[in-house]
Amino acid sequence: MGRLGDLATISDQYDVAISTACGFLDHIVVQTTAGAQRCLAYLRQNNLGRANFIPLDKMKKGAHDRVVETPENAPRLFDLITPSNFVVTPALYLGVGNTLVAPDLETATRWAYD
Repeated sequence: MGRLGDLATISDQYDVAISTACGFLDHIVVQTTAGAQRCLAYLRQNNLGRANFIPLDKMKKGAHDRVVETPENAPRLFDLITPSNFVVTPALYLGVGNTLVAPDLETATRWAYD
């Protein structure tokens, strides 16, 4: 399907937040584990290096749909992302989980320790 970072958009104001919080942006999203295995075989055959894959058939279904209470109704980074296709939503959730977006470091620290 493509690189996770290319399968969704987010407002420019959250670009640093998503780049910092999501270490999965360069992972390749594939539909099945078999597809990931075929991709790995191709990389090996052609000596093209390494890649990490997120097979959608192994993703938990519905984890991203749960209602989450946040301190001071803070937005989750996940909720600020617009997927290009709803099918990749579980992969996006895998990448950022319930990471909150705080307006400043003081607020983030307060939330973390309350």
